[in-house]
Amino acid sequence: VLDEGRVEKAIALIGKSKGKDRWVIERVKVKKVKGHKGKTDDSEALCRKDGYVYILGSHFGKKKGKDHLREERQFIARFKESSVFAKPDKLTIDELVVSRDEFLLHRLINKRLKELNVPVGEHAEKVKETIKEIIRETQREYKGKWWVHRVGEGDRPINIEGAVFLESGSLLLGLRYPVSKNGNPILVEVEDIDVLFEKGEPVISNAWVLQNVGGKEELRGIRAMERIGDCIHIITGNIDSKPDISILLQAHGPAGIRARSVHYKFVIPRSGVQQISAQLVRNFAVGDVEGIAFTDGRFFCARDKEEEVIILFYSGAGH
Repeated sequence: VLDEGRVEKAIALIGKSKGKDRWVIERVKVKKVKGHKGKTDDSEALCRKDGYVYILGSHFGKKKGKDHLREERQFIARFKESSVFAKPDKLTIDELVVSRDEFLLHRLINKRLKELNVPVGEHAEKVKETIKEIIRETQREYKGKWWVHRVGEGDRPINIEGAVFLESGSLLLGLRYPVSKNGNPILVEVEDIDVLFEKGEPVISNAWVLQNVGGKEELRGIRAMERIGDCIHIITGNIDSKPDISILLQAHGPAGIRARSVHYKFVIPRSGVQQISAQLVRNFAVGDVEGIAFTDGRFFCARDKEEEVIILFYSGAGH
């Protein structure tokens, strides 16, 4: 899924035509959008369950300017895999269902992180003031909206970039931001995510911190996720891009942009343990890897470059 533009224009298929060696990336045309038909933006996470493909917006905001958190990025969408029609020069999806959650996930995640005493980063004064201003600008921009109360004082901006369904059917979300007080990634478990399509309220049941991934001088968030059996694979990296315009990076300083892309794996504990130890799989020499998938014994990762997407692949032996 691409992160620019409306979600119905952000879906692409990567593959090779039969008998050919050249990889291609082709956009998929959506025939019909059901549910919310207004603007959406910044599709970031894609995952699958029971014959459906789900897409989540980042729930984040623009890198600069007013109203940093954007309502058009607060959404979830899904389509049936069986509705994908794939032939050369004709890639279509019959119907895409879109639901804007109007900052509901933002509210629920912030509330649950506080209830569980998840050690979200205690930042320098400049960072605290930047976060406060982001929240205040969002409140001012959307003053009068019936849901504006969901953006509260003391909230942290939420940036969702990874998602996988667990065997239980619950959805595991990987956050690029915020990170823990020690600079490690945070994960949250969401039960009944499908109720968002019926204007219901899902439940944030658990939250975890990966304890050996980042650091105070190298903040690491989650860029992508994949599940193989009981094992969760993640790509980690910096907390935002473009330090010349990102107000978060300007507040955090070098620690926010320093991290290169790294592939880790871990198993979600069955008990209520909040800290999880992750195992290193692969170091990348670049900082822009933000997609991962596993098939036919290999990992496929995507690098997001200006005007192009580069696909990397390597053995998944012993995954």
